Amino acid sequence: STFFLDKNTVVWCPKLAIEMNGKLKAPSAAGWLNVLSEQWDRITTIVPADKEQQEKYRKPDLNVLVFAQSKNILGQTSYRFLGVYAFEKSEDNHKKVTYKRISERYSLNELLK
Repeated sequence: STFFLDKNTVVWCPKLAIEMNGKLKAPSAAGWLNVLSEQWDRITTIVPADKEQQEKYRKPDLNVLVFAQSKNILGQTSYRFLGVYAFEKSEDNHKKVTYKRISERYSLNELLK
């Protein structure tokens, strides 16, 4: 899920792709693959063939506050702040979009300005 805090700041709560038997698997029936790099410095979204990555998420001045969704050991849904990311590049006619981490912190005071 995503929602805008202002015109240049969006909160994104992706479900991350799961690796099973050396292959990536979408965590939901929608088919989106959100792949976090081992260093957590990039997230690449691979868009299903029947979907489209909207242009509003590919702006170079957009701050993307990422809270990855997961399940804890009790099976409850939880969210972990991964950092602030920004659009880096788009490939394959916007079917593969990469965001680069620009900060590991975000001040809520930014929203109060």
